[in-house]
Amino acid sequence: MSRHIKTHVKTEGFEGILYPGDGRRDMVMIVMSGSDGGLTLTKQEAAFYDKNGIPALALALFKTKETPKELSRVPVEYVERAVRWLKAQGYGDSVSFFFADVRNEEEVKALVDFTAEKYGSLDIFVNSAAIWNYAKVYDLPQEDLKL
Repeated sequence: MSRHIKTHVKTEGFEGILYPGDGRRDMVMIVMSGSDGGLTLTKQEAAFYDKNGIPALALALFKTKETPKELSRVPVEYVERAVRWLKAQGYGDSVSFFFADVRNEEEVKALVDFTAEKYGSLDIFVNSAAIWNYAKVYDLPQEDLKL
């Protein structure tokens, strides 16, 4: 098991756990909680990247002892503080923050364009945001099946 660095809202302005991967500083993933909140799933995902040599910060947005009980909006400043902290840990130019609504195709395209322009390529893209339509697949309208 790799060594990880835990930081708290009280000291750095956010709550998260950094898994350093193989120690490289030329890339880092920020994994944020979805509608479940907390750190349970984000820690699992960050640990997966860590085992594969990729540094990852599991970032809690809500539902922890140190964060709000509910999420009413994406706390942009909160994420920006995590980005600044990662830069201070030596990740430097490998860390960027770009806010995009994954429901908006133009914003997602702008994110990809930004990444390609800044870094020359997009190596990993994980969209873990989802809207669930609980129905049998054959009952779903065609537009709900669009990828």
